[in-house]
Amino acid sequence: MRSRDGGARALGGPAQDLLDLGAHCGARSRLPHARAPLESQTDHVRWSELVNREFGWPLLVICFGVAVHALDALVVATMLPALVADLGGLNLVAWTVGVYEIGTVVFSAMTGLVTLRYGVRAPMVWSALTFAVGSASCALAPAMEIVLLGRLLQGFGGGGLLASSFVASAVLFPQRTLARA
Repeated sequence: MRSRDGGARALGGPAQDLLDLGAHCGARSRLPHARAPLESQTDHVRWSELVNREFGWPLLVICFGVAVHALDALVVATMLPALVADLGGLNLVAWTVGVYEIGTVVFSAMTGLVTLRYGVRAPMVWSALTFAVGSASCALAPAMEIVLLGRLLQGFGGGGLLASSFVASAVLFPQRTLARA
């Protein structure tokens, strides 16, 4: 398969189309560290290179996105017995995890494309707001079915935060620091 400029395409198919979309939208060209050359593989990256004035806030936001998704399972597993005791719906307990994971998978896939088109900030903000609305609907739910709807929204937000965080780490940090970031 040949690219538009006549060179061989490395990936082909949808993966190459995704890269072409990013190049067409200029997503990588406007980011300062997106094309930093890879230095020696043996260079040790110190934490002080990441936890500083330049990279401190982006690192914190990325950690927040991953932590929200990871801590959700812990919080739900802890609260689920009390939730079932208050609202009933024992037959729907498995769906509280399943619906969240379905939402996570769907929005993780979509967020990659959206991030290429609009940058990292907008999808991350929308994902955080969607997660917050889902959390509020779970907290205020009068029935287990409403909890499931809230969990779906949480899954959309959590998947978006997770995918945005991984894309942001590749875009905001120099290539040699990616293993540490």
